[in-house]
Amino acid sequence: MLQFRISTLGGALAAVVALAGCGYSGTAQVVVPREYRSDIKRAAGTCDGISPQLLAAQIEQESGWDRRAESSAGAQGIAQFMPATWAVWGRDLTGDGRADPFNPREAIDAQGRLMCHLYSLAQESGLDDDPEVLALAAYNAGWGPVSQFGGVPPYPETKEYVRTIRKSRESVRFR
Repeated sequence: MLQFRISTLGGALAAVVALAGCGYSGTAQVVVPREYRSDIKRAAGTCDGISPQLLAAQIEQESGWDRRAESSAGAQGIAQFMPATWAVWGRDLTGDGRADPFNPREAIDAQGRLMCHLYSLAQESGLDDDPEVLALAAYNAGWGPVSQFGGVPPYPETKEYVRTIRKSRESVRFR
């Protein structure tokens, strides 16, 4: 089911399309907004295997770059963290005394660290699939289902999530 949410961002009208709480699923060119470029590159630099293009494609899919995005499932912010996951991965980078999933800098940092962790789990798991594929599936569905099913879980949303991000990362531009 497609859900449309109209919001005002900086005086401009923006439509964010969400597919089952999962964000935009188009494959047009993805241009990383200037204000997030250094955060994305910094977050991707946390480990080998996770590129800035991959993180940017995830954010495009998760929220369409809407820092205030909230899914019907309860995911929050630009990187769409569930509260329990945020409690583990979120951290205060701005010095305001709280980690905030609606703060893009903090959310992108947490996304990069979580993806690196999931990539590492995938490499060490012995599962017969590309660690990037497994990490993306785990970001969407959790590591438990990935481990339980021995790869990408048979959930249509998760399969589409992995496929869309891997395809759209090729069109990511930092300009």
